[in-house]
Amino acid sequence: MEPLTIITFLAGVGLLLWGYLVGIEKTPDLIPGYCSAKVADSAGFSRWTGYNLMATGTLGLIDGLFQYFVPATHVVMGVAYFAVIVPIMTVKTFRGMRRFRAVGYSGGQRTR
Repeated sequence: MEPLTIITFLAGVGLLLWGYLVGIEKTPDLIPGYCSAKVADSAGFSRWTGYNLMATGTLGLIDGLFQYFVPATHVVMGVAYFAVIVPIMTVKTFRGMRRFRAVGYSGGQRTR
């Protein structure tokens, strides 16, 4: 089995577990940079982020299994996952996170 196949599969498992903990178990503290004062709806924020993490992880699992059963495609599929799917899902997740900003939060600009 190719190392890229193992890495893709394990990344999928990790993202799936992380998404479960954030989205289903409602533990948003596992998200780096999370601050409850900046989020208006913590449950919705957790659900949105967790489900997107689980979707990315599921795609990683499917990609890893596909690489395993069709070994001729392992390089193309592995690169496609890490260079296309993960960035697209990351942008989708971050854009959706903006809906849950607390009123008055300026989006990261520091005020002095």
